[in-house]
Amino acid sequence: MNQACCAILDMKLHENSIKTRTMVKHVVLWKLDPSCTNDKKDVIINGLRNRLLELENKISVMKQIRLYLNNEKASGSNFDIMFETTFDTFNDLKHYQSNPEHLKVVEFVKSLKLQRAAIDFSL
Repeated sequence: MNQACCAILDMKLHENSIKTRTMVKHVVLWKLDPSCTNDKKDVIINGLRNRLLELENKISVMKQIRLYLNNEKASGSNFDIMFETTFDTFNDLKHYQSNPEHLKVVEFVKSLKLQRAAIDFSL
């Protein structure tokens, strides 16, 4: 088989795998109040990090969890924290969102009055 045929075959296989996948990615971004001192930011970030990472052991439908912090050299207008988690289905995401352990984290975040953005999409 020549390279062109292989490339077309690879594209078709990729298209088929996309159609059969049902994984869902949930991404949330938070921006800290710019008036926060660095010490206060560290306390907030560590508190949020601990609460979010603990969810993986408490909510079985979470398949993967990642937490990222904005690079200190990046623009200050960027969001500060990105939380990313993966689920098998949208129903699993809904289960997670209504889970009491997740709701505790939601209340903690609300108390911090952080700016928030989120997106949920299929893989």
